[in-house]
Amino acid sequence: MKSKLDAALPSGKIEHVEYADSEIYVVDYTERTQSQRGVEACNAKPEGMDALTLKNEAHLDITTSIFGKQCFMDSQNKELKHCECVLYPTASAGVGDCQKKCIFVGSNMRRNMHNHARR
Repeated sequence: MKSKLDAALPSGKIEHVEYADSEIYVVDYTERTQSQRGVEACNAKPEGMDALTLKNEAHLDITTSIFGKQCFMDSQNKELKHCECVLYPTASAGVGDCQKKCIFVGSNMRRNMHNHARR
């Protein structure tokens, strides 16, 4: 996935961060820093910031690919609205890696992500 993103997007517009920790945090610093910092992934819960928390109890290697400014442009060279990052297993994960308690579907996923973001 990482190499496909690098090949498809402009050079220097995407950053990849890899962690295998039990919890991985994604934080958006944009508003608090007047755009001096943006979305960041980290393996320690940031103090005083809401964060999306990915529970990774199996300690899989997870890559977070963070899309930079002007990563996606339209034909008139205007920036398109887009997601800020994507998280995915660095290597293929087998079905045996999936435990029922780690799988969230639909509203359960949104509720879980919302609850973790408030912590």
